[in-house]
Amino acid sequence: MKIFFKLNIFFFLFLLFSCSSVPKAKNGDFKKDFSEDETVEFEELWGYVFYKREDSYTPDLPLTDIGYFTEAISAFSEVPAPPPKEKYFSDCPAKVHLVTSCDSRSQTHLLLLPELPLRNKIIDDLIEASKTYDGLQVDWELVSPEDDENFIEFLKILKSKLGEKTLSIAIPARIRTLSKDAYNYEKLAKVADKIIIMAYDEHWATSKPGPIASTDWCKKISDYAKSQIPPEKLVMGLSFYGRAWRDDTLGGKAYIYPTLQKIMEENKVKNHRRDEYGVPSFTITKKLNITVFYDDETSLFVRTKMYAENEIKALSFWRIGQEDEAYWKHLKIKETEENK
Repeated sequence: MKIFFKLNIFFFLFLLFSCSSVPKAKNGDFKKDFSEDETVEFEELWGYVFYKREDSYTPDLPLTDIGYFTEAISAFSEVPAPPPKEKYFSDCPAKVHLVTSCDSRSQTHLLLLPELPLRNKIIDDLIEASKTYDGLQVDWELVSPEDDENFIEFLKILKSKLGEKTLSIAIPARIRTLSKDAYNYEKLAKVADKIIIMAYDEHWATSKPGPIASTDWCKKISDYAKSQIPPEKLVMGLSFYGRAWRDDTLGGKAYIYPTLQKIMEENKVKNHRRDEYGVPSFTITKKLNITVFYDDETSLFVRTKMYAENEIKALSFWRIGQEDEAYWKHLKIKETEENK
């Protein structure tokens, strides 16, 4: 169950905006059906740690793996040199994986082209950057569908050069196979050691308000993922962040002069200001509603139990430092031959 609240604020505008109502979240019939000390076990628990926010991680957290999210590939297609693993994770009992990201779709396309020398260069740079780490994670979220085969080939080469180290891939949520998709679950699972499913952003910044990841939605994603990815490779991702929506349509909306005259009339604007160049302006005070959806100990544990009941063996968390800390007491690492 998601928890929401509404904040009333006053927002001062230089131009009036037309308000569009957003659907209000309703209180459901949720009844808490777990105890304060109830726990669930998973074979693997991954947590993401941000560069320059390393102090958000403490060794006592129940984690088997850390995804260390450092700087993205630069505009010049260079891999920023990360600090060695020992600098921040010397006392970390978990494995630490360097995470690489690329924030440009066009740059991603160029890096994947086999006919350009950039591909081999970036692969070699990533291998060098991850040399003190236990593995490498590719979190390239802007791979075009047309680059699907090039992406697979890129990952194959990367895996061959990583040797015994773990190659993991973070990919978006899917509930079915798409006809053309760079993130084809079955194909990627044949190359990577671990597949992290980013099962969040069910509702996003420009969508209508709603849960970041409702349990029913996540169940559909995990059901599909299980049909495509071997259980020992599948890691389902949980988000710790919330999101807020306001019920206006301000944005960068432009108005024609007759509309502005109507706005002034409707809001009884008697006086307007003029700057030194004669440009007029006026201010109208409006009250807004802001709707926020987020996760806490309760909603996170409900989703966690669903994954456990759905026989998911591993979870990941985006990201450490954003969570309700009470959640951690509900997690345990299941003892296996690998993590004894």
